[in-house]
Amino acid sequence: MTIVTIIIFTALFGYFVLPRLVINTRINAGTPEIKAKTYPNSLNVSITTKDSIHIQGVFMQTEKQPKATIILLHGIKGYKEHFDDLSQVLSDSGYNTLAIDLRGHRNSGGQYCTFGYSEKYDVQSVIDFLLNEQKVDSNIGIWGQSLGGAIALQTLAIEPRLKFGIIESTFGDLDTIIQDYATRTIGFNFPLLGKYLVYRAGQIAEFEPQQVSPRIASKSITQPMFLAHGNKDVRIKLEYNKQNFNNLKSENKTFLEIDGANHLNLWEMGADDYFGSVFKFLNSLDK
Repeated sequence: MTIVTIIIFTALFGYFVLPRLVINTRINAGTPEIKAKTYPNSLNVSITTKDSIHIQGVFMQTEKQPKATIILLHGIKGYKEHFDDLSQVLSDSGYNTLAIDLRGHRNSGGQYCTFGYSEKYDVQSVIDFLLNEQKVDSNIGIWGQSLGGAIALQTLAIEPRLKFGIIESTFGDLDTIIQDYATRTIGFNFPLLGKYLVYRAGQIAEFEPQQVSPRIASKSITQPMFLAHGNKDVRIKLEYNKQNFNNLKSENKTFLEIDGANHLNLWEMGADDYFGSVFKFLNSLDK
């Protein structure tokens, strides 16, 4: 293979393939089928967004007097079934839940992930659905992990109908997190590659990456907030989420650092103490 061929191949790979690895978030066809758990109080729902994308979700209604309804948002390349057990725990504690597949993920429509640029408006459509179709009480909150946490922060900044948020292991701005991703992928820091990936991702998915900034969005958030992050997370640095927390204008806000937790095992490492803190926060909202 000649040097010219290598250069052409590298350029084509960088132009057509690499940026799509950032925004193409669907699970590969060879991945085993995800087995959803069946609960008697759950309902499969479909919600149409403002740009006519169909978002698939599972609504679980508590059999108790509802304290609130919580929208659950998964991480990148995730899916709504991740929240099956959590939804049941929350239901048993008096909370309705609605877990959704984000656009560009599993059963929902949309070709690409836009990291909150479009998804925040999808969540607004979800809120419309809860109020108008499910007739829930207006006490609605949001719980987001990683990508879902970034989307949740951006939605909270523009959506006063959300009364509280629980944010786990998320980033501060798209430029930085894609730069980190590029550095891990190639093994060394190459800032121009990160900037190029951000630019091309925006071109392909037709969104404005510079407007994706949970860190800046946090400056407009006044709702009660609970943020958590593992101090061994190498995918998204703890300091990014701490910046989000520091920017919050909320009077009621909590940041919990989970010792020894990485990006994927926050719940396992935090265990009962972690969920005890979450429910302490939720219970404080009733007072």
